[in-house]
Amino acid sequence: MTLLESLKRDCLRMLEILGILREKQPLQPPNLPVKPTSPPIPTVVPKYLWDNFANSRHSVRVICDEEKLTLQEKNLICAVIQAESNFNNKATCKNKNKDGIVTSTDWGVIQLNDKWHIGTGKSFASVEYVLSNPDIMVRWMIKMFRAGRLNLWVAFKNGSYKRYL
Repeated sequence: MTLLESLKRDCLRMLEILGILREKQPLQPPNLPVKPTSPPIPTVVPKYLWDNFANSRHSVRVICDEEKLTLQEKNLICAVIQAESNFNNKATCKNKNKDGIVTSTDWGVIQLNDKWHIGTGKSFASVEYVLSNPDIMVRWMIKMFRAGRLNLWVAFKNGSYKRYL
């Protein structure tokens, strides 16, 4: 061992003895004041989602559960909605007479007809309301189902819903 190495070792030993240098102990960071942080902003997840087929179908089934429908009734409502709009809340269907003139339009996930149910003095004030509130539309359809009026929907009346059961 050289003289320089010996002196270096002796100096390190002296510092260790004096408590200035601590071997085998990690250095502790200084205690700095902690800045207060605001709590994280919770993410609000909508109760129902209508952005695609899977989410819309799930939302309809959740509403059916909330309305206490049986599994068979829930499957029936879903089959009619699938046949009508394929769970698309932006769906529209222009109804034409024999001359090809549009006489009414069906709107949204349940395909609510504007001639009979949308407008002043009718069940719903506007198309915008119908399209903005698909959950309310599904509940209204369930209300009509309970009243024995599922035949308001062509897919039920003509039986085309059955392929989705």
